[in-house]
Amino acid sequence: MKHLFLTIALFGLTLTGHAQLGGLKGKVTNSVKSKASSTVSSPGSTQSSERTDMIPQSSNGEPTSQEKVKSPAKEAIRQIDMIIMNAESDLKSNHCKGIRIEAMADYIAEIKRLDPAFKGLPKYEKDYKRYMDACSDEFVNVRAEEYFRKLSYEANSFRASERKYMEFNDSNPLIKKNFELKKEEYLKSPKQSAEVLKYITEIDKVYANEVPKLVNSISEQTRNTLITAVKYSDAGRKKADFIEKLEYTYDPEKTVSNMKRYSGYCEKALSFLLPGNVRLKEIKDSLDKLLPEIETYQKSGQFEKDKALKRKIIMDAVRCPKATNTDPALIAIVKRDFNTEHGTLSRISIVSNDWYIQKNDLGRIIEKKMQVSYVYSSDGKCLLNDGVIVCDYMGGGTYGKPYFRSYISVHHVQEMNCANVQK
Repeated sequence: MKHLFLTIALFGLTLTGHAQLGGLKGKVTNSVKSKASSTVSSPGSTQSSERTDMIPQSSNGEPTSQEKVKSPAKEAIRQIDMIIMNAESDLKSNHCKGIRIEAMADYIAEIKRLDPAFKGLPKYEKDYKRYMDACSDEFVNVRAEEYFRKLSYEANSFRASERKYMEFNDSNPLIKKNFELKKEEYLKSPKQSAEVLKYITEIDKVYANEVPKLVNSISEQTRNTLITAVKYSDAGRKKADFIEKLEYTYDPEKTVSNMKRYSGYCEKALSFLLPGNVRLKEIKDSLDKLLPEIETYQKSGQFEKDKALKRKIIMDAVRCPKATNTDPALIAIVKRDFNTEHGTLSRISIVSNDWYIQKNDLGRIIEKKMQVSYVYSSDGKCLLNDGVIVCDYMGGGTYGKPYFRSYISVHHVQEMNCANVQK
């Protein structure tokens, strides 16, 4: 009987042990399953990012990997996921400067444009706001440092080339009014960076020292154009000596082009760098006021008429000098040696009474000569030119036979009124 009770007790302990072991096994199994389930569904885990393509959708309603890949904004999504992954680490270590907040904003805007219905967009916007709230002061300095560093580079580039302002447009950061607004906004921020303040000081120096030089530069560039414009303006053409001072080389079209260009210089400088500058405004106003008058003068053809009038006046004033030597032998030499291919001789005036001895730099005699003025006709024009009768030095106090030599430079030739050839 005692043996029977012992057997029954031992059998009961065995059953109890199996039951407890089974319960423990069940707990372990359930724990492993629970952890596996948690690992698969967790949005922040490494396994989640590797395995979401195996399931149609995450348990918390976020987009699957397949949805991300198929999205038209997949590149922006990929980039923003990387930013968020790094940002979480930076945020924990209070290193806000490493968070690419500007890029994140750009990628969110890109997703809104390409795939506004993307499921992950609300979370991205929420994360962006969370980073902004946590790091707002530091982000102000990050953005300001980027802006003013770029502006400092532009300012130094401008210093090296003062004409660079001609490349400006409304978005150029070096525009003074934009800089002043950004500067004022930054200086009101509670936390300021020494680096940003250094950039602001550098830019201030450029505005204070370099930009005003533009006034002198533009004034110098426009000076001759303005003088010419005044000369050929309506008032200038009414002056008694206008025709006398008119220049054959004057080009109304070029003057108009220069006036428009320099007015543009003034406009850009006034708009972007020197608002309200009195001197530049005076120059621009003068150019703009005279421009219509010069354009009218150009288009009317009046310049050609004025030029023809001046040409006539000049031609009427041209006279062949009177002869002071009428030696027939010398006149015959001129007639003999004149190149008839140039035209027909109309008048010869020998204006030297004696020979002039020509020496070289060493003082040695080269030749002797007499000055001659002569008129010839060609293509219906009467032209006055100069030449010389020459005798080459042969040495020993002797000279060769005389011959005639014309000056070939066109600057010596003057057209004259044919009615005045013999006057």
